[in-house]
Amino acid sequence: MIVSELMLLSLDPSHTALVVWDVQNMLINRIFNKEEFTSNLSLVIELARKTTVPTFFTRIQRIPIRFESSARIYTFNKLGFDRKGQEPTEEDIAFTIKPIQQTEIVIDKHTQRFYRHRL
Repeated sequence: MIVSELMLLSLDPSHTALVVWDVQNMLINRIFNKEEFTSNLSLVIELARKTTVPTFFTRIQRIPIRFESSARIYTFNKLGFDRKGQEPTEEDIAFTIKPIQQTEIVIDKHTQRFYRHRL
């Protein structure tokens, strides 16, 4: 595939990184083009691995409801989301595309916003 070859030529691991953002079953299973998305993303991840581009996977880890702020619970309830009894399963939070544990970094976070966290 020509696109793959061009990408391989243009990726320089010394100043390139790939962030695979919240690609978890609970999110990916809800998108309309799941197969196309995961196929294309798998290609990008494989290219990054071939060129040793550092790859970071982010993962949402929900805070247990007993530690959730009352303001956030109130806001979610007003928006129609009831967290009681809706804790995600292991399968829900599992990565749709699995990182290679020895070489890729997994960043667990408690919000969808990556930029709120310091690395």
